[in-house]
Amino acid sequence: MKVAIIDDIAAHYRLLLFQKLSLQKDPEYFLFASERSHNGVSIIDTEFAELPAVKGGINWTFIKNIVAFKIIFWQKGVFKIAARGDFDVYIFPGEFQILSTWLAIAICKIRNKKVVFWGHGSYGNEKNIKKYLRQLFNKLPDAYLLYNKRAKDLLIQQGINGEKLFLINNSLNYDTHVKIRESITQDSMNSIRKNLSFKNKELPLVLFIGRFTKEKKIEQLIRGIDILNKRDENVNCVLIGDGEQKDFLENLVINLNLENNISFYGPSYNEGVNGLLLSIADCCVSPGNVGLNAIHSMTFGTPVITHNDSSSQGPEVSSVIENFTGELFEKNNLDDLVDKIQKIVFVKGKKHYRNNCLKIVDDSYNPTYQVKVFNKLIQYLTVKETS
Repeated sequence: MKVAIIDDIAAHYRLLLFQKLSLQKDPEYFLFASERSHNGVSIIDTEFAELPAVKGGINWTFIKNIVAFKIIFWQKGVFKIAARGDFDVYIFPGEFQILSTWLAIAICKIRNKKVVFWGHGSYGNEKNIKKYLRQLFNKLPDAYLLYNKRAKDLLIQQGINGEKLFLINNSLNYDTHVKIRESITQDSMNSIRKNLSFKNKELPLVLFIGRFTKEKKIEQLIRGIDILNKRDENVNCVLIGDGEQKDFLENLVINLNLENNISFYGPSYNEGVNGLLLSIADCCVSPGNVGLNAIHSMTFGTPVITHNDSSSQGPEVSSVIENFTGELFEKNNLDDLVDKIQKIVFVKGKKHYRNNCLKIVDDSYNPTYQVKVFNKLIQYLTVKETS
C-alpha cells in the first residue's frame, strides 16, 4: 500500500518523523510539500530529499504553494498527484482555505481513493461562515489525524464518528533530545548556570523559549517576575529567542529595574545548550499560546505553565496537565500566573513534576509513537475497505 502525505511545508521539527515514515516498507509513505516556508516556520533542508531513506533521507517531492496574505489558497501540482498518482491513501492538510484540496478530494473520491486529513480539526471558536465551511470540510475525509483529544471531542460533538479520529500529537527531534538528556551531568548544569548573567546565580530559574511575538505575551512573565521579587520570593528568568517584541521587552525589563534578574539569552539553535538550560530551569512559562516549547521543556523533565483557554491555545496544551506536568492559569490573570509560578517553584518543587513530564513525552509525544498511529490509521482504512 502506498500513502501520499500532502503537506504545506516540510517543517523542520518533523524531520525525524518523516525520516522514520520514509523507512516504512508496508505501507510506503511519500511526502509532497513545498521546500519554502511561508509562515516563518523553519523547514527541512532540501538535501534530505536527495538522500536515500536508509541514509536519513526523505521520500520528498516538491510542490509549490500559492500564498496570499500569508495563507495558502492553492497547492500547485496537487491536482496531478490526485488524478494520476498510484497511491491508495491521500493525506491532506486539514485546512479548508486551501482550494486545491477540495478539488483533489473530489478527484480522489471519483478514483475510489481513501482521503485523510491531518490537522487541528476544530478550534471550537469558529463562527458564521468559517464555522459552516470547517464543519462541512471535516465531514469529507475517511479518517482524521488530530493533534489532541479536545479536537477529537469537538468533532464527535459535531456528529463525526470517533472511530475514524486518530490522535497523532506533535513531536520534535526526540532521539537527539534523549541523547542530550542522558549526557547531561551535574557539572555541566553547574557550568551553564555559572555563565548566566545574573547577580545571584543561585536563585530559582524560570525560563521562556520561543519566538518573541505578541501572541506569546512574554510581558506577562516579566511583570510576574517583578511581583514575585517584590514579595521577596526572588527568582531569575532567562528568555531564549528573538522576534518582533524584543525591543519592547528589553525596555520593560529596564523600566522595572529587573536587569539583575532577567536575562535575554538570544536565539539558540544549539540543542545541547537548549537542553542544559531547560534542565536547570524550575519551570518553563509560556503566558500566551503554548506550542512545541511545551514538548521541548518536558523532554528535559521541566514542567510548563500556560493559560487555560483551550479555544485560543496550541494543540500542545493537552500535554500540560495540572499538578502533573505543569499548571494552567486563568488567561490574562497576572495574579493567577504569579501564583502558579510560586506553586511550582516554592511549594511543589520541580521534582513533583519531573518524572511525569518525561513519561508523557516518552509515551506519546515522539515520532515513534506517531509512526504507530500512522500505521494504525492505514490498518483501519484497510479493514474498512474489506469489510
